[in-house]
Amino acid sequence: MKHEDVKHEEHGDDVPSFHDWVRQVPAEIREDSLWLVEAYRLSLYLGDLGWHDANAILQDRRMFEIADQLRRATSKISSSIAEGYSRNTGKGRSTYYEYAAGSAVRYRRALEWLAPGQITELVLRRALQDHTGAPHSLCRHPEHGAQSKTVFWCLADVTERTITYGRGNPCDSLDQRYAFD
Repeated sequence: MKHEDVKHEEHGDDVPSFHDWVRQVPAEIREDSLWLVEAYRLSLYLGDLGWHDANAILQDRRMFEIADQLRRATSKISSSIAEGYSRNTGKGRSTYYEYAAGSAVRYRRALEWLAPGQITELVLRRALQDHTGAPHSLCRHPEHGAQSKTVFWCLADVTERTITYGRGNPCDSLDQRYAFD
């Protein structure tokens, strides 16, 4: 079975199959030479699925950061492929294709964090500590090859009116907690 024939049932009835989705894509996108790149077409579709997933989990206000990560990761995949496609050298292209791969990894990790269905402070903290896809992971360390590093992290619980935060990387910093009156 080809991916064009797969119905993504886990996303519900309001999300079209890949084949149906392609028919909804505006002609100006389908007529661009980039449309011939299968990875680009699939990443655009994944971007739409990511938006759908993000909107669904936003019903729980504590999920804002995870929803934001889903949206950014899925939209960055197609934009990185497009940027890489426009580069004149193999090295230039491969850099952006690596960015796209890193975004795909972060999207898959975010879906894994959501899989249990119960989002707790512990699950969110583990997400912030994640090193999958280093050096482009959420928890960034310059010694692992990242060009940036994590200097601060926080988790806000608007229901409990608390913020848990730390200086430095979430994997090795001490938790501090602030409670609003």
